[in-house]
Amino acid sequence: MFRMKIPLPDEAQLPIKDTKDSIISVADYYYKDENMCVFVDGPPHADPEVRNKDKEKRKKLRQKGYGIYEMDFYTNIEKNQHIKDELIKQRLMEFSDYMDFGGDITPTEPKSTSSQESIDKKSKLLKLLESFELKIRFFLRDHLLLFYGDDWWNLGVSKILRENAEKRKEQKQRSEPRRTYAAIEFLNLIDLSYIISQKKNWAQIFQQFFREKYVIQSPFERISNIRNDLAHYRFNKEDFDKCETYIDDILKFIPEKKDL
Repeated sequence: MFRMKIPLPDEAQLPIKDTKDSIISVADYYYKDENMCVFVDGPPHADPEVRNKDKEKRKKLRQKGYGIYEMDFYTNIEKNQHIKDELIKQRLMEFSDYMDFGGDITPTEPKSTSSQESIDKKSKLLKLLESFELKIRFFLRDHLLLFYGDDWWNLGVSKILRENAEKRKEQKQRSEPRRTYAAIEFLNLIDLSYIISQKKNWAQIFQQFFREKYVIQSPFERISNIRNDLAHYRFNKEDFDKCETYIDDILKFIPEKKDL
């Protein structure tokens, strides 16, 4: 990290506890200002049972308002295999880019995806994701507004999600003071999925559209993973078709409606 000019974390091996003082999980690294937990997942995390446990623990951390970043050191790596320095540098580079830390190493396109066709696919996928997020945000905002009225942001969105979105909005607003942002713009796909699935929101507003929660939860998670892969230069040519399918699986339940 030091050689790549990546800021060192504020804490290492930080145990994070619930309200009953029981440890939910231990973050390998923790950045206080960003409220970001970093998990360095080595070969043992390739085990499906371990990954499922990771998923549940990190879901609880997200619900408590923590950011989560996972460094993948298990995909295509054998249990006792030495992890190469090149892979470590690549993962740190991806992390630096995600956190907007800067650093000395400039990201490069993977050799397998450096063709013009791949670049075009990436561009189309970004546009597809941006369009999808806008539709979901408008859909969510419109129906929360219809049900709760003008105070929909406070009544329909949990305190943790509101505070995190508003904090990110303030940071962005300071860097771009001429533009006005809405806090909902700083909710990610997983946040939007949580809001739709919240007990009252689900029962009173969104169940009529989706019927079962799994209809949105699984596709949202897969779309979010593809978006993260795209941001971390792990794009592959199959992602576009997969993402298009997942998005269609959600949008087919949402009626067309003009933006407010």
